[in-house]
Amino acid sequence: MTAAAIRNVYDGAVCPPMVCRTTSRTAVSATRSMLAGSLDFAVVVSGAFIASYVHVEDDSLNRPGPWLIVCVVLLTLAAFSMFGVYEPWRGRPLSALIARTGAGWLVAQLCALALLPVLPDAGLVEWPQFAYWAGLSGVAFIVIRVFACAVLAHVRLAGFDLCKVAIVGDGAYATDVIAGLASASESGFRAVALYHPEGDALTTREAVPTFGDLDAFAAAVRAERVTELWFAMPMSDACVIQAVLREFGSEIAHVRVVPDEHGLGSISGAATRLIDMPTINLAVPLV
Repeated sequence: MTAAAIRNVYDGAVCPPMVCRTTSRTAVSATRSMLAGSLDFAVVVSGAFIASYVHVEDDSLNRPGPWLIVCVVLLTLAAFSMFGVYEPWRGRPLSALIARTGAGWLVAQLCALALLPVLPDAGLVEWPQFAYWAGLSGVAFIVIRVFACAVLAHVRLAGFDLCKVAIVGDGAYATDVIAGLASASESGFRAVALYHPEGDALTTREAVPTFGDLDAFAAAVRAERVTELWFAMPMSDACVIQAVLREFGSEIAHVRVVPDEHGLGSISGAATRLIDMPTINLAVPLV
């Protein structure tokens, strides 16, 4: 089942993103991407400056020319964007971020090597200097991202930069999703409400408020200013999902389906792993 088919099942119930809260979160995401791009720019330039002090065949001091540096900077920013390095990374594995960063930097270096013959100042840099520049900057890219993820994890464990999640589901699988959120508290996801359509009693180890009435659930979600709505239930329960989505309209910025992994093999094109669980994005991610 493709992402388009999933949307058709829900009869177009996902509305356009809300204006005020979504705009704010988009601005935060754009600011973080700009900051990351600025740091990457500084890493490339600093790496070139340090590499210029590597003496190769003689005592002359050759430095990468400005055209080469500008070319590498632009290629790096483009490659990182292409590989999704600047995407929001909340709840996603750090190893994947490191792999994408390394792959993007490698692609940027290969493209720069291919353009060397046409750059007017390419002859100013020796091959060992170029290799030293590439290695030093590549390590710096990874170290910066590991450090940033570690800092964000500590900040979120302290109760800041949290992302509130409302769960719609029934049975043991919904409680498993809530338990997964609690065990990955460094991601910043916090379950604040559970809607149990069956209406009978359902308890969770994390003491998340449970509602059997949709109106009461919607009131709690609005009071908590929830920005994530996760459906932990079979996709065959389209009627329940439609009812919940129509209740909130465009108030929820992120709408995801968290399917049971046993049925994930038939899904293609829209799956992402968050807190080590598969999710299917029904709305464009903004944080």
